[in-house]
Amino acid sequence: MTVLQDGESIIISDFEAPLEVNQDRKGRTTKLDPGLCPAHAGIRSALVVPIAFQGQVAGLIHLHAKAPHHFGDSEREIVEALAIQAAIALGNANRYQEQLMRGELLNRRVETLSKLLEVSQALQTEQPLEDSLEVIAEAIQAATPFDVVLISLYDLRSKNLVRVTGAGIPPGTMSELRARPQTLGQPSKIAKLGISPGANLLYSV
Repeated sequence: MTVLQDGESIIISDFEAPLEVNQDRKGRTTKLDPGLCPAHAGIRSALVVPIAFQGQVAGLIHLHAKAPHHFGDSEREIVEALAIQAAIALGNANRYQEQLMRGELLNRRVETLSKLLEVSQALQTEQPLEDSLEVIAEAIQAATPFDVVLISLYDLRSKNLVRVTGAGIPPGTMSELRARPQTLGQPSKIAKLGISPGANLLYSV
C-alpha cells in the first residue's frame, strides 16, 4: 500500500518496528512498505497525507518525528484539513492561469481584428501596390508570431520571385534582396543577409 497509489493518508508508527506499523485512515495496519523510508536519520514515526486534485494525487504533506507513535487520529484530521485547503489553492491557481491565458488569447484576437481593419481601410484607398503590400506585411508581423515577413511576386516572364516589400527587414537588406531575383523553389538566402537566426520568418509569394 502506498499513499500515491491509494490516495489515502497513512501513519507510520515506528520505522524500526519489524511488523505491523502502518495505519491507514480506516485503522487497518499492514507491514511497513519498503518504499516508505525515514526522511533522514533519527526519524521514528511519520504522517503522510495526500493532496488530492481532480481525482489524482498532486502532492504530499509529510510530517515526521524522532519519537515513535508520535502521530494519531487528531493530527491526521488536522493535516487532512490542511491538504484540502492546499488542493483548493492549487485549483484556484490553475483557474487563474487559465484566465490569464484566455485573456491573452482574447487580446491577440482583438489586435488581429484591429490590424485586419487597418489593412482593409488601407486597401480601399488608391495607392501603389508596393505600399498596399507593405501595409499587409506590417499587419502580419504585428498580429502573428513572425518577426520577419517577406512578400514577393512571381514574374511569369523571368520565372523569378521579385522581392516587393517586407516587415522586420533592415532597409539595406531589403535593397539587397530586391537586387537578387530568386527562382521559385530555390533556397532563400535571407538568413545570410543580416536576419537574426532566431527570428521567425514568413515568406509570401
